[in-house]
Amino acid sequence: ISRLVGDVEDFEFAGLKGHSASKSLLIVLSMALHSLGEGISVGVSATAERESIGLFVIVSLAVHNVPEGIAVSLLLINQGMSVWTASIFAVLCNLPQPLIAIPSFVFLETFKSFVPIGYGFACGAMMYVVCTELLPEARHKISRSVLLSTFFLSLGMLVSIAVCAQ
Repeated sequence: ISRLVGDVEDFEFAGLKGHSASKSLLIVLSMALHSLGEGISVGVSATAERESIGLFVIVSLAVHNVPEGIAVSLLLINQGMSVWTASIFAVLCNLPQPLIAIPSFVFLETFKSFVPIGYGFACGAMMYVVCTELLPEARHKISRSVLLSTFFLSLGMLVSIAVCAQ
């Protein structure tokens, strides 16, 4: 982001200035990319041969969007944004999901080849934000033992979900 905006100290976004503004823009753009991948998933899964899979994906992503929106809002509030503005940006971050879901449902054969790319964007956007913004900030705010235990607990849950899904 700093390469795109030039001098970060002079950069303004949503009433924020400097590093807070560039971090907030990074969060908003990353979450919007993440939402694109989810939207392709929703559109493609809605056409699944087994109707229960499509419904499962749609419901799970809808439920997932609630804590995701809260997390985005809290990250933006932490950068100095007002609650109202952060809430609006959290909703705007998820707007690409329904906007791409409809075309992917309608043009399934065209978009089917984009599903791995959508997953890659969704995963890559989240990993970038986590590794470059959230983990370094968490390292300064919480103890190393809490950070590591949270990381390994999350990793264990991820592995158990993957094993149970097979």
